[in-house]
Amino acid sequence: MSKLSLFKDTIQSFCNILRPILSTEIMVIDKDLIAVAGTGPYRKNVGTRRPRDSYVHRSIASGESYEVEAPKETKQCLRCEIRPFCPYSSVISSPIKYEDKIVGIFGFLGYDHDQRKIMTSKSFSLTRLSDEVAELMVNMFFEKAAAYKSFFSSEELTQIISSVEEGLILTDKSNRIINMNQFGEKLLGLKKGELLGKSFKSLQNEFQFSVSALKRQNQATNRKARLFAWKIPIKPDCPMDGHIIVFGDQLSRKNSKKSYNYVDMVPGQELIGRSTAISEMKNLIKKISRGTSTVLVTGETGTGKELVARLIHYESTRKYNPFVTINCSAVPDSLFESELFGYAGGAFTGAQKDGKTGKFEIANKGTLFLDEIGYLSLEGQAKILRFLENNVIEKVGETHAQEIDVRIVAATNKDLERMVQEKSFLEDLYYRLNVIPLHIPPLRERIDDIPLLLQYFLERTNQNLEHAVRGFSPVVLGFLLAYRWPGNIRELKNVVEYVCNIRDEGIANFDDLPPYLIRKNKDHVRKESRAIAQAESLLIEEAIRLFGSSTKGKREAAKYLGVSVTTLYRRLSRNRMHIQ
Repeated sequence: MSKLSLFKDTIQSFCNILRPILSTEIMVIDKDLIAVAGTGPYRKNVGTRRPRDSYVHRSIASGESYEVEAPKETKQCLRCEIRPFCPYSSVISSPIKYEDKIVGIFGFLGYDHDQRKIMTSKSFSLTRLSDEVAELMVNMFFEKAAAYKSFFSSEELTQIISSVEEGLILTDKSNRIINMNQFGEKLLGLKKGELLGKSFKSLQNEFQFSVSALKRQNQATNRKARLFAWKIPIKPDCPMDGHIIVFGDQLSRKNSKKSYNYVDMVPGQELIGRSTAISEMKNLIKKISRGTSTVLVTGETGTGKELVARLIHYESTRKYNPFVTINCSAVPDSLFESELFGYAGGAFTGAQKDGKTGKFEIANKGTLFLDEIGYLSLEGQAKILRFLENNVIEKVGETHAQEIDVRIVAATNKDLERMVQEKSFLEDLYYRLNVIPLHIPPLRERIDDIPLLLQYFLERTNQNLEHAVRGFSPVVLGFLLAYRWPGNIRELKNVVEYVCNIRDEGIANFDDLPPYLIRKNKDHVRKESRAIAQAESLLIEEAIRLFGSSTKGKREAAKYLGVSVTTLYRRLSRNRMHIQ
């Protein structure tokens, strides 16, 4: 194993930090041509040997940096073994050198025309950054052998992120700030030293921003400015292991009303689950995110329809533009038109002097999420239909139309087909919205995902409450797997939050569950011992699948299940489970 491979998790996390800032893909390859880390489509190559006679191979052999603007067309590319199906549109690579030996390659990749355009326009800065990162890796992993945690607060990483013209804040798994770049200091008007070690939540409170919006007084204009920011897990496969918050230079732009919303940029892995249904949904989201067609998300209450809508937005090319939500059931009919399309100053009695910007205009170039579309009146439906037909809006009190570029994602828990038959939903609107139908299955149909969801919400709630609840007793876990979950994921999240408020630490028992669960189901659970045993077997199988069947893996599985290793072996034997 190469030395770079020993630090693959840290290197992968570093690549994840750079990716959303630079908008290019990233690769790291060791001296044996084995991919150590990567982003985007390149991630699937990690652990595999890369092609011989390629520029990567040549860079390792010669110790030179390369910039390839026309892959497949150069003399070197003609010799490459993957030339017939080469997916790259542009390549920049730099050798990683230690003690005059080449130990690997760091580089940037383009997969499409847009990424090629970015790499061409930023050729000089990306080439320099590639060389700097290669040098950083030698300093951190070969000379200092940095630990994972210390890497993210190191001077070397600070030097790299300070060269980026985006505001960056890094947090640890406790949501405490561990690093920040100079551009972030400038935008917020605060020094890094004032923030290190503080909870990021305190910064949210100070700047008055929530999950949906951040507002700060712009001292230059004394007008409220809103900031766009993205919160991205440092390790996508472990969202609780710290985040990077990215925010851009909106305050210096002429229009101080330019939006700047703080939202969670949730990667595909945040759609928690490994069931067949969820795996297929993740793949479908990636496919439909490439286009601009309207999407209709259906599913029961609490299944996560807004989360899916956000994923569609953040997987698309619109991800750096607004994602705007409107709950159609919460807006009175009399205010719906002005809320969606805005109004001119003095348009009606009580109107603001300067008028109001509507949701459509705020969402321009981005995505508008119409939640609970099934509760919209026929009059409101007609207004949405009109926009979908011509892509223009007209503010209340104005006579001229404005063209808007917005992707519509709608969601409902109602049967719109039945509503069309009953004449309570416009047929034309239904077909306009249902270009791409996406149905989210209820939790009771994806029982394999319940252990993962329980663990995810348990870790997050423990962190927020500073508690240490380790898990649920096997009997409780068995019951939770067998329970029907009428409120789906929202109900499961509430149950976990209730348990963590009742208990400070240890293993949760039946008495720690919400009273309605105990009252409605305790007697039923005792009678259905066979169902519980089956659920327990499923849970043990899931734990072994998660942690592996080695001795160490079974110790971790026992810890996850909240039982001793001896008890786990006994239950494996009792259920006659042979784990490969």
